Parts: sequence; structure tokens; C-alpha cells
Amino acid sequence: MAEANIDEHPGLGRGLGRLRDKVAVVTGANSGIGRATARLFGREGAKVVCCDIQETIQPRIDKLIEQDGSEAFFARVDVTVQADCDRMVATAVERFGDLHILFNNAGGGIRKMLH
Repeated sequence: MAEANIDEHPGLGRGLGRLRDKVAVVTGANSGIGRATARLFGREGAKVVCCDIQETIQPRIDKLIEQDGSEAFFARVDVTVQADCDRMVATAVERFGDLHILFNNAGGGIRKMLH
């Protein structure tokens, strides 16, 4: 098992295989809650399609999941673009044969004054 990152929650342990043979898609997977969830899913045995608009955050989440011994694939996805969302689902099915879990974590917004 790879050495823990300093930004990793201390309770994020090895996993019990509860998601073995499942395929998960996680949006917003390269940072914050999405990153922790994708890694946990991987540690629980899921094959994870890690979707995020940000590719530059290192180490990238798919590499961490692979270091932990699970399968993962990174897809650059903008969840505000329908074609990207369609591709995200198609990628899960093409790469891993199915889709069981969809964790819709990515979000966006416009920051401006309300009045």
C-alpha cells in the first residue's frame, strides 16, 4: 500500500472489499470530497472512473488508486457539457464493462452579487 498523503484523512484505511466487482464514476474526483470518495471506493475494491475538469492536481487521483492496488481511469469531464457526461458513462462501460455507482460530486456556480 502506498504511503499516506498528508492531506488524507487518518481514518481512510485499507478497505474491506465491500465494492469488489463494482464500477464507480466519481465527478470532481481530483480534489476534496470527490478525491477522498474516489480513493475510498478504490480501496473498497471498485474500479473507478475519476472525472474532473482539473488534471493538474498532483498526484492525480487515478494514480493514487492504482498505487493502492485498484483499477482507475482519469477522464477530463466538464459536467456542464452534455457530451462530456455522455462520454463519462460510455467510458465506464467500455473500460470496465458496467456502471453500478455514480457519485455526482462536481459542482459549479457563478459568484456575483445577488441584488
